[in-house]
Amino acid sequence: MALKLTVRETHQPEDNEPRSILTRFAMTKTHSTRTISPIIYRARQRRYTFGSVRRRVASSGSPKSCIGLIVGLVAHRAAKINESTDKKYIFRWSVIASVAGLGFNVIADPLVGYFYKQYVLGQPQQMAEVLAKWSTATTFVNAVVSTILVAFLYNVLRPVLLKSGLLDVRSQVKERTV
Repeated sequence: MALKLTVRETHQPEDNEPRSILTRFAMTKTHSTRTISPIIYRARQRRYTFGSVRRRVASSGSPKSCIGLIVGLVAHRAAKINESTDKKYIFRWSVIASVAGLGFNVIADPLVGYFYKQYVLGQPQQMAEVLAKWSTATTFVNAVVSTILVAFLYNVLRPVLLKSGLLDVRSQVKERTV
């Protein structure tokens, strides 16, 4: 979905003031009407600069996207909980899978954050070490609470998801061809 936007520059930045890519674009073009995406429109409204967007992307980080991959691999590939109907087995492996994913997060998130803060942001080594230690402690507490909640919520919502057809249980017995 594209929006019609009239580009009018009301603020002329000084030479030493950071300019966003969108501000430079608007200053160099002579046409007053552009068709832009809603994401760029919101970024322009909030006056994001390249540095603020880079910091937001880097702080979300790739270790966080690995949590779901690890949990899915442990629960569905290793334990095959989608092929079982035993509630104790499913509960045990959902806890083990969440511990594996969040255990990875407790290690990887502070480690990546340490290198990011030290080498990309240029903070002193002692400051990066202190922030990594605080991040480890905070992430550990978050992991313990999240493991308890995730295991409980998954096992409470699983029967509802099965009845609605959003989850399917594959039978363990495979058909034999004669």
